[in-house]
Amino acid sequence: ARVMGGAVRVPGNVTPYAEANIWGDPSASDIVLAARWSSPLVMVPLDVTLQIGMHESVYDEIAEFKPTVGNFLRDINEFYRIFYSDFVDVEADGIPTHDPSAVMYLLEPQLFITENLKLRMSVFEGR
Repeated sequence: ARVMGGAVRVPGNVTPYAEANIWGDPSASDIVLAARWSSPLVMVPLDVTLQIGMHESVYDEIAEFKPTVGNFLRDINEFYRIFYSDFVDVEADGIPTHDPSAVMYLLEPQLFITENLKLRMSVFEGR
């Protein structure tokens, strides 16, 4: 199983401790983390996705080659560009690539370094 979510050694993107996907349902996230999977669960957390930025020029290049796809990507990432401009220099570092990083792990796992950790969610009232 593969999960895009969590923040292990970096601050969350919703609260200082919570990443958006995990914050949305911490109880379900804890169940997923605690389950006995037939193969190791791989989590692609903010620790990874914040290191891989995509610059707007990439969307421009895609739009030149495939206008429909490139413009769609630019439009759906506008939210992330605005949101992350308060946290990172999106002009210099690009927009963090959360879901694309998880997909890249599925396609090219050799590009990633993994480590074995036992993780559980802290679930409490008020998140």
